[in-house]
Amino acid sequence: MVAGYYSFAAIRGRWGNNDYYVAQCPVQVASKILSFDDSDIPDGIRKLVRYDETEIKTIIRRIVSSGQDYVLNALVVAIGSEVSFDPIRHDFTEIGILKIPFEATMLICGGQNQYAALRKLLDEQMFPKDNMLPIIFVSDEGLRRAASIYINLNEKVNNRSQQVLVKGNDLSLLTINLADNLPIFRNRIEKTKTTISNRSTALFTLSALYQATQALLDVKETEELTDYQSRVARDFWFELGNVLIEWQKLSRGETTPSHLRSNFVHVHTVSLIAFGKAGNALIAQHPQDWRTYLQKLINVDWSRRNTEIWEGRSMVRGRMSKAQDSIILTTNLFKQVLGLPLSTSEQELEKWTHS
Repeated sequence: MVAGYYSFAAIRGRWGNNDYYVAQCPVQVASKILSFDDSDIPDGIRKLVRYDETEIKTIIRRIVSSGQDYVLNALVVAIGSEVSFDPIRHDFTEIGILKIPFEATMLICGGQNQYAALRKLLDEQMFPKDNMLPIIFVSDEGLRRAASIYINLNEKVNNRSQQVLVKGNDLSLLTINLADNLPIFRNRIEKTKTTISNRSTALFTLSALYQATQALLDVKETEELTDYQSRVARDFWFELGNVLIEWQKLSRGETTPSHLRSNFVHVHTVSLIAFGKAGNALIAQHPQDWRTYLQKLINVDWSRRNTEIWEGRSMVRGRMSKAQDSIILTTNLFKQVLGLPLSTSEQELEKWTHS
């Protein structure tokens, strides 16, 4: 690839701790350098971005019918690489030249329907190529905040999985990283819903992974995470994926998430959170050799047909339960399998449940 960069005259501003740049770009140029579904964009972000064909058609009709009397909204674009900004004067640093590397991934996070409408009009030669399009460029190296930016601009954040995407705290960023990069979770985490349909290829929701990781680390949502804690989370979920036989089969493509959900308990939210809670106790008790103890989970019968184990614990009348008592009772079983002591309150719940 030829080294170089795009240059834009721009105004620099600040949103929170992050820089943004307001610039203008010829529509024809914008149509060539901006992307919805570039192969470099993380799959989890690409799945979020949606067109609204009805809105696109409405925008096209409005532009065509208005003649030359139309107004375009600014696009909001996340830049996935490091950029540079050269002020025009040392004592006036807000105006200057923005330089974006040719190889940078640029993702439209706001105004995608207007952009799609303009692309169609350009293809049909119904829009002036030299018209200028206002763009707000947001510096987002690695596209770590792109999902959050997109949802803030396009979605009603009305469920827990979407909230994880927009929180921006250390725990949410770690959870998103786990979902995107750990083999067992990659492309198997539902990021925009809190339920999973029967035919979905997702294994867990982002909300479930967030809660389970919080339980594993035993941290508050607003707490800053250390490198050690992040490493513990990655190591634990990675090792668990290697221990559970059915999870391994899924990784090898020998089974499907829908089959596992129908037949096994360890692919449901109650178990994932319980794994996190039991994992926290295991690592605290055996910080050096917890991986060895984790192997004991191989001997568990995870089948939902084994009601002697799971009914009244992970299941209630044959249905998986996410109730708090179910999570604790499932955690108790995992801790017993791992050879860990139960707390006084955990023992009391066991007595009350099985009395």
